[in-house]
Formats: sequence, C-alpha cells, structure tokens
Amino acid sequence: MADSEPSGYIADCVREMESLGLDEYGFNLTRTYYEDEALWQSFRRDFDAAMEKGTQAEYADAMEPLDIVTRFHDDVDFAGLGPEGVSNAFQIFCLDEDEEDEEDEDEAEGDGPWSHEMGPGVIRSMCLMADEASMRSFDSTPYVIAVDALLHTGVDLGYPGHFKVAIECLMPKFYAAIGHFDLEKVAAAVDEDWIWRGMK
Repeated sequence: MADSEPSGYIADCVREMESLGLDEYGFNLTRTYYEDEALWQSFRRDFDAAMEKGTQAEYADAMEPLDIVTRFHDDVDFAGLGPEGVSNAFQIFCLDEDEEDEEDEDEAEGDGPWSHEMGPGVIRSMCLMADEASMRSFDSTPYVIAVDALLHTGVDLGYPGHFKVAIECLMPKFYAAIGHFDLEKVAAAVDEDWIWRGMK
C-alpha cells in the first residue's frame, strides 16, 4: 500500500517548492457533468476538505505558506467530455497560454473558461477531470481522474492515458510523483481498486 512508499522524492519536491517561491502550485480540473448543480457544489466543498486532509503532518509547516491551487474549469461546453476530450481542451488552453505570454502584458485576458493565467508551478503534463462518478465518490474513496495532456494526440503513452487519483493524495504526493517519475510508472502504481494513492 501507499503508506510504505519511500517518500524522499516528496520531501525533495516540497523543499524545491519552498525555495522556488512561485506564485502558485497545483492542478487544473475540468468539470464534465452538469446535470446536478447541488452535487457539484457539494463536491467542491468536499474536495477542498479532502485536499487539506491529505497534507501529511511532516510537510504541513513547509507547505503552509505556499499557495496551493486547483483551477476549476466549469463551463457547459465541457459537458460529457471523456478523458480524450479533456486532454484536447487542456492542450488548446496551454497553447493559448503560451501565445498570450508572447503578447503585451497589458493586453486584457480573454473571457473564456480557460482564461486564468497559469503559472509555472501549475502542472501542465496532466490535468484532472471530475465526472459524475467521481463527484459521487465521497461515499467511498473520493477521487478525481488524472488525464495525460498528450492523450488526445494518439501517441503511444505506454498506459491508457488516464487513471483515478485519491483526492487526499493529490498534494503533495501526486504532485511530487508527476515531477519525479515517468507518467507510465506513476499510472502503474494504482491500487487493486484502480485508484492511485502513492508510489509503490
């Protein structure tokens, strides 16, 4: 189980986050289910609580001054998207973000759902998605779906390109793992219930 993992890479990541002093660290998450607004609002509240619960005690002091964010992309245009569609939308967002960086800094940002500026501490190699099943997962193990940013390209990733991640393990465990290991190896570390809780 994840509790027995060697955690040196996590400590290294947290120290690096401290030393870099970037504005934000975290993930982008896309909502894909829009049939139950009350369920979504409940998910948002429970998501924040689960994220906070997941910060291990040994890293709590170091992470306390850091700005840990999850950028929620909430737009009905994303309704019904699967992992491949989310990957494609995220890639378009990243390309748009790179183009905006080359433009005049004083130019106004767009009004689209992906218009938030994404700093270097926000993960770009993967994004998260919340479908109906993950929104209802708080009855058992709360999870979201991690999606490889390259899934939509059709390139052989060495794994399906998406997998479940326990919300309480997103930060710093999953964040650190993405930065330290190949994504194929991270995906292979899911538990018997197909949910990632840490590296083996």
